[in-house]
Amino acid sequence: MVGNAEECVEQLSVFVSEFGIPDLVSWAVPLGLRPERMVPSQERFVCDVAPPLWTRFGGPA
Repeated sequence: MVGNAEECVEQLSVFVSEFGIPDLVSWAVPLGLRPERMVPSQERFVCDVAPPLWTRFGGPA
């Protein structure tokens, strides 16, 4: 998924609502990228995307 935090929340909300799959599994560091390049994106996801989803669909399991 690509976009700002609000766009990612919306995309994931549609996915969860349509398919009823509330769990997300991600390959945190794609091949060819150094782990430190992914840390800012991972932090944005945890701080800006996950909390609104937890509020909407229930907290983390």
